[in-house]
Amino acid sequence: MALKRCLTGAALSLATHAAHAYPVQDNFTSMSLEELGAVRITSVSKREERLADAPAAVYVISAADLRRSGASSLAEALRLAPNLQVFEVNSGTYGVTARGFAGDNNKLLVLVDGRSVYTPLFAGVFWDAQDVPLEDIERIEVVSGPGGTLWGTNAVNGVINVITKQASATQGGRVALGGGNARTDGTARYGAALGANGAYRIYAKAFSVRNTETASGKEIDDAWHKVQAGFRADWKQGADSYTAQGDIYRARKGHPLPGSIVITGLSVPLGNLELGGGNLLARWTRQLGDGGSIQAQAYYDRTERNVAPFFDEQLDIVDLQAQYTMAPIGRHALTAGGQYRQANDRLENSPYFGFMPARQTMRWTSLFAQDEVTLGEAWRLTLGLRAERNGYTGNEFLPNARLAWKVGADSTPVGRRVAHRARAVAAGPGPCGAGRAALSAGRRAGFPVGSGALFRAGVPQPGRR
Repeated sequence: MALKRCLTGAALSLATHAAHAYPVQDNFTSMSLEELGAVRITSVSKREERLADAPAAVYVISAADLRRSGASSLAEALRLAPNLQVFEVNSGTYGVTARGFAGDNNKLLVLVDGRSVYTPLFAGVFWDAQDVPLEDIERIEVVSGPGGTLWGTNAVNGVINVITKQASATQGGRVALGGGNARTDGTARYGAALGANGAYRIYAKAFSVRNTETASGKEIDDAWHKVQAGFRADWKQGADSYTAQGDIYRARKGHPLPGSIVITGLSVPLGNLELGGGNLLARWTRQLGDGGSIQAQAYYDRTERNVAPFFDEQLDIVDLQAQYTMAPIGRHALTAGGQYRQANDRLENSPYFGFMPARQTMRWTSLFAQDEVTLGEAWRLTLGLRAERNGYTGNEFLPNARLAWKVGADSTPVGRRVAHRARAVAAGPGPCGAGRAALSAGRRAGFPVGSGALFRAGVPQPGRR
């Protein structure tokens, strides 16, 4: 069924900025090739490095790209990355995949400032719950290929890392209003200094999206409305830097036919989808005198999702992480750390559909280490291993080996990689409805070439899928 949507209208943006706003790299189009290669990223090795030195295929979406794109949501902004495929099912419902795995949301890890937005309910990402003011995003790093050694489960086909600006880069006030025949929205933000060595910002936003129409002009019941507010504060004290941030949101969506869950031979009355939640994150980083660093991060994430008349879910996630980045010693640059994650998932089932068990507590514990070895001016070897324990498959070992060769001093590395990754997948239907998410693992060999292409040969692990 063909859908049509056009947006006509006007947008108004009023802003005042402090003179000492923190500078950020947000316009890559004006950079030379050498300057582009010098852009700093963190998603490949969990340490800051030049884009030209990253031994992986990486695409970076800058703040200027977002401004020019006209995107109104995070999912739409990801259309800018050529190594992703983004499709819209209906208003507010998106699928974001990589490498042609259209139905396998569990193979792509999505992070917002280091906070995973994966839900174990169906092993994927609910994109209608993920909303970041696009004006506050510094860059989006999209990494193709496995990253399970550093990032853990689900980083199979790639990692999407959304990095927002520090509070010092968003000083002053800003109001943006937009409207048209399909959508109206508004955002207000205010930032100011926090003592002598810090800054903060607060924001609130809301939007309303009207029903889409078929080619014949018939309306589809997929209109939705959302309100969201949040804050971020950054400050420094000597060698220590701190970040605290959080968001809270509430939304209501229409539930178009045939519904989120289709049961053959059964017609049920559909109600609205209601979703809400919030998150709170704290991060501490200490820069060591020898050039290394220590970082600890903790966050709490709550999600509520009522899909009438099928189920009502409340999900609470607590995540603790610690990382030590060693200063380079000779040819070696070591990164090591650990992570503990607990998810408490509670569901109220309906007479039509049920998840078994309705209440479940899931835990993931892992330790990882990765060493980058400089073999010469042109060669670099990366070796890493993550040991992870989960309640589905027990112990998983996620090794990673990459060998990168730089043709010239300013060229992009060409390399070969072998990795073993764990992923969360949706289990098959149980005797009383749908089974919970489960884990499986796979082994593949990858052959990344440059920063824009990756050729892969699959090597299935015996006994796994």
